[in-house]
Amino acid sequence: MEVQLLANEKNIGNEISKTLRSGNYEYFKFAVAYAKNSGVGRLHDDLVHFSNSGGQTEAIVGIDQHITSYQALVNLSTFTNDNLYIHHDKGMVTFHPKVYLFGNNEFEKIIIGSSNLTAGGLYTNFEANIDITLGKSKNSNKFKDEVHNYWSFLSKDDNTKKADLHFIKNLLELGALADENKQKSFKEIISKISKVPFTTRSQISKLPSQSTKIFKDSPLLHDNFAMTLAGFDVSKRSQDPVI
Repeated sequence: MEVQLLANEKNIGNEISKTLRSGNYEYFKFAVAYAKNSGVGRLHDDLVHFSNSGGQTEAIVGIDQHITSYQALVNLSTFTNDNLYIHHDKGMVTFHPKVYLFGNNEFEKIIIGSSNLTAGGLYTNFEANIDITLGKSKNSNKFKDEVHNYWSFLSKDDNTKKADLHFIKNLLELGALADENKQKSFKEIISKISKVPFTTRSQISKLPSQSTKIFKDSPLLHDNFAMTLAGFDVSKRSQDPVI
């Protein structure tokens, strides 16, 4: 069993990218409280490489507190196929895990800690994550069973729902997802409390570029359009009537 701390310059985002491109794993599973395009977009090309190499991706994403975005879920759906799930509880319970699993027949590597699938969580925030590569020892096998049971618990929960594009769009219309094209920037929001006695410091590590291939447009919320025409809307003089 090998264990390392992912924090500060040694961030989880770079470790996930390296692992997805390593060729050592057949599947990537993760459960996070929040996902934003800022995080998905910076792993996009690594996920493309993983998928093109035959890798399978599965995700469970929380939608509490109106943080997870429509755009992030649409982009994730291109990699997860039928294995994208959304979790939400109407009560006071918050879906708050941050677990990333890599494996073949069984998972062999787990990253668990504080990082959500956002640029801040993966690269620039103060975060702490433990990266564990498991072996064949008795303790490793016991830990594998515990994590497997936990993943099964999450995926089978009544409030974990499979999410296709139609369901994701409905969640946006219902106000359960953020639309990143309509949100104020974090800097704009935080500037309102500029009088508090804290300083601005440089980010912990350099933020990687975001992929140019991710979906960013505002969503189209209606599939159909109907219009009732009056008699004068169509020209009877033309052999090819126009509206």
